[in-house]
Amino acid sequence: MSKIKSDYKWLLLIYNLPPKPSKCRVSVWRSLKSLGTVSLKKSVYVLPFNPETYENFQWLCQEIHTMNGEATLVKVVNIENLKDNDVIKLFHKARDDDYGIIINKCSEFSKKILAARNQGIENQLKLRDELKVIANQLKITKEIDYFKSPLSQKAQNALDICIKNMSQLLNQITTSTNEKINEKEILKKKNFQGKKWVTRKKPHVDRIATAWLIKRFIDPKAKFAFVHEDTTKINGIPFDMFQGEFSHQGDNCTFETMLKRFNLKDKILENISEIVHDIDLKDEKFDRNEAKGIDCILRGLMETFKNDDELIKKGFEVFEVLYASLNKCSPKEPGQG
Repeated sequence: MSKIKSDYKWLLLIYNLPPKPSKCRVSVWRSLKSLGTVSLKKSVYVLPFNPETYENFQWLCQEIHTMNGEATLVKVVNIENLKDNDVIKLFHKARDDDYGIIINKCSEFSKKILAARNQGIENQLKLRDELKVIANQLKITKEIDYFKSPLSQKAQNALDICIKNMSQLLNQITTSTNEKINEKEILKKKNFQGKKWVTRKKPHVDRIATAWLIKRFIDPKAKFAFVHEDTTKINGIPFDMFQGEFSHQGDNCTFETMLKRFNLKDKILENISEIVHDIDLKDEKFDRNEAKGIDCILRGLMETFKNDDELIKKGFEVFEVLYASLNKCSPKEPGQG
């Protein structure tokens, strides 16, 4: 990469593509949109100059060349006939449109929250997933809001209100769920020895972690089977499946449900449950720093090991190491060795 001079203000991308295939034009348009560019004229796009935008435009130039197109990247101090404030206004206009969409979605979401209070748990939890999409959309928009649009804070405020209302709704669900669990007799591990445990194929974090929990703390001789999601006849004890009690309960993932049903009092397991929850439910409820790293490792294992039995075994190693690491890093409580 050539040396970057700090006195440049703007980057211009000038490109041309063959008329066919049209998918190439669509692909470039999507890339330009994701980078937050604004158009000065047909096929001329601008970004503020910094090392990151420079590198992004360089990659896009290479992509255009592989499509048999032409692309020129120009670093400039000033744009003829346009003052810097005029260019910034173009960026504000583009981001204001994006923020406006998010604000409208938040307004509609708030109405859904009010209606959801009288609906079933499944519908309420679907709303949580919908809110994640809106939050992610705002995060992406902020990343390309190079000059902080005036609507940025308004969109954030609208989202914060939705998050607060959603949290209150989920707290009601969780409280209700916990009461139901506490009313039941705590399950005894001795009644769950040498069993066959069944879950869905292609396990990810909740199923891998729960299988490890079963094998490590509940049923050391447990055997595991993996079936298609639409399987109706289960030969074994199902977990993280539609059938059975060992699954998501309210705002709890399956790992959390198992901890409560078997009354597993272990601070390290509680910490792991928070990590699993954040990865599986993607609601950042516990804001565990380890979540992204563990998620990346498990996704890497999923790509490497296509056999579910092998994947589970490798996943066990991940959680065994995680348990040991958290155990070493955690302050010891009085009476602990």
